[in-house]
Amino acid sequence: MNKLAINITATLSLILCITIAAQAQRSVSIKNGLKATLPAGWKTEKNDLGELIMVSPGGKIDLTFSYMSGKSVNKILAEYDNYIASEVKNFREVSKGQEEKINGLPTYYIEGEGKMEGIAVNIGVHVVGHGSNVLLVFVVIDKSASQKGADIMNGILDSIRR
Repeated sequence: MNKLAINITATLSLILCITIAAQAQRSVSIKNGLKATLPAGWKTEKNDLGELIMVSPGGKIDLTFSYMSGKSVNKILAEYDNYIASEVKNFREVSKGQEEKINGLPTYYIEGEGKMEGIAVNIGVHVVGHGSNVLLVFVVIDKSASQKGADIMNGILDSIRR
C-alpha cells in the first residue's frame, strides 16, 4: 500500500470513530433551556410529575431532574429532607452541603447513604440555580454499581448546561 492510501485509510478510520462516539451519546433537554448529555445505553422517561428520569443500563443508577420555579434553595432542601426521611431508611448524611459551579451555574449538593427497597444506596441531592428557578437533581446509586458507572453519572451532572 502506498503512503497516500495509508493516510486516507487512517483519516477515514478516525472520522468513523468520531462519528460513532458522537452517536453514542446525545443531548437531552431538561427544561427552560437546560440540557444534559445522556450516555449511550442510558434511558430516559418521565414520571407522573413530568420529571425527567435518566436510568443507567442495568438500572443501578438513576437521576431524577425536577425543575422548580420561584423556590428558594432552603425550601427545596427542606422538602427533600422530608422525602428522603420517608423513602430512604437509615439515611446518614456523608457530606454536609457543599457549593460548586457546573458550567457557570451555582450548585449546592449533599451526599448520603441508606437503604431503599432493602437495597444499600448512595444518595445525592444537587440543587442547581437557574435564574430565579432551581433544578433539583436527585441521584440514587445502588452501592453494587461499578466505579465506572459512578464516573459516568458524574459526567452527566458535569454536562448540565444552558
